Amino acid sequence: CIDDVSVEPYFSKIDPVLAEHRHKSRNPAHSELSCSPPNKQHCFRCVYDGFDDLLELAQQHGDGLSGIQNQIAVLIESLILKPGVPLQRDGNHRDALPTILQVSVHRQKTYQTEKTKPTFDQLHADYLESASYVYTAILYDDTPDNLLGGETALVNFRQDDNGQGDVTFGLIRSVDLLPPQQESKSEQPIVFTDGLIVEPKSGRLVLFSSGAENFHAPMAVRQGERPTYHFWFKCKQVVKE
Repeated sequence: CIDDVSVEPYFSKIDPVLAEHRHKSRNPAHSELSCSPPNKQHCFRCVYDGFDDLLELAQQHGDGLSGIQNQIAVLIESLILKPGVPLQRDGNHRDALPTILQVSVHRQKTYQTEKTKPTFDQLHADYLESASYVYTAILYDDTPDNLLGGETALVNFRQDDNGQGDVTFGLIRSVDLLPPQQESKSEQPIVFTDGLIVEPKSGRLVLFSSGAENFHAPMAVRQGERPTYHFWFKCKQVVKE
C-alpha cells in the first residue's frame, strides 16, 4: 500500500509517463473507501491459475457474465478479510453471495494487433478513472496459440528506508534512448523497471485493488488477439476506523 506516502512525491514520479487524459488523483483517497474492517488490508495483487470453470460460465453467459461475478466478489472478499490465508474454493463457493462488495461494471474485451496502442500508452489506475472501480478482476479467455504480447503490466511503487526514503515508480521515460529528432515528452521511450508482468493464459484470474498502488497497462499485442473478461467492484458501504 502507498496510502502513507505523501501525495506529491509519488505523483511527481507518474507525471513523466502518464498520458494527459489519464487521472493521477481522486478525492476521497482509495484507502478511505476500503471495504475492509479496521486493521485489515485493502490493497493487494494476486494471480491464480485454474479458473477454467469460471471461464466456461463466462463463455456460456456471453456479455451478461452474471454467473460468475458474485463468485469473483466472494474471492476478493476473502483476500480482504483473511489476508495471508490461501484461497480456498469448496463446493459451496458457487452459491455464496458477497457481503461487502457489489458489481460496478463488467465487460468483455479483445485486444487485437491493429487496435493496440504502443506499450504503456494505456497506463492507468482504475479507481482514479472511476470512483466505482474499487477492486478489479481480469479473467483471461482462451488464448490463441499464435498470440505474441498482450501481457498485463502492474507497476510498482517503492519507498526505501522503511517508508522514509525516496519514492520510486517502476516506469521511466528515458531521455538517453531518444533519437535526435524526437524531443517531445510523448515520443520518449518508456522503460519498465519494477513490477509484475502477467502473461495471458486461459483460465488465469488476476485480482487487485484499484488504487494508485496498482497502476497497470495492457502490453502491446504483436500478433493474434488477447480476449479477456473484466470486472470492477465497489463497496456496499464505506467502513472507516
